[in-house]
Amino acid sequence: MQLAHRITRPLRLSLFNGRPYFNPLAQLFHLLLAEEALSVERTYSFFCSSRTPANALLPVVTKPLVDAYTHCPLCGSPDYASQQDGTRHCRACDHRDFNNPITAVAALILDPQDRLLLIRRAKDPAKGLLAMPGGFVDPGESLEQAIHREIAEEIGLALTGIRYLCSHPNDYTYRGLTRPVCDVFFQARATSFNVVLQREEVADWQLRPLGEIAPAELAFDSMRHALATLRARP
Repeated sequence: MQLAHRITRPLRLSLFNGRPYFNPLAQLFHLLLAEEALSVERTYSFFCSSRTPANALLPVVTKPLVDAYTHCPLCGSPDYASQQDGTRHCRACDHRDFNNPITAVAALILDPQDRLLLIRRAKDPAKGLLAMPGGFVDPGESLEQAIHREIAEEIGLALTGIRYLCSHPNDYTYRGLTRPVCDVFFQARATSFNVVLQREEVADWQLRPLGEIAPAELAFDSMRHALATLRARP
């Protein structure tokens, strides 16, 4: 195990009578944990990239991101306890992680025949399933800015007639860690349907009448909720 390249990591301080001090054993333990986490990530990445029909149904162990931290991210204390309400509390510095959701946007784009544009996901989670195009909101973006950017990036279209449709909670699992997400959906039209796919993210696309889309074909529960909401609109 090579730890020399990790010596530049911030020093982890222990507490004695409420005062911080450098504990070399605690620092070594932290480095070992970091090396173990890196090894687990590499193993998980190899497993995901080499999945075949024979092992595709094998269970993948996941955990909430808030539970993945072994130390407080603010002061480095290992006294970082899970609470019954799903939060984490550091008894050393009183930092609390409330496990707040991140925000994602997606567009339900209808063509002149009121067919819905769907993409097929090229990556996990839910690789191979259908989805509405969209993605996560970047820092400093509004929801409206994010939906325009994501649609341009994923399928090369410009949106028009955007209006809010609904929102729904979602859990997004990536590389074994699950984050809570609030998915925000917009109904929209497009100036054209000259689709240009972002091949790293999107395998293909299609236009489907709303009544011919089976909810089980969609990648996430939030998207099934959005489809039902759109169908219920007059």
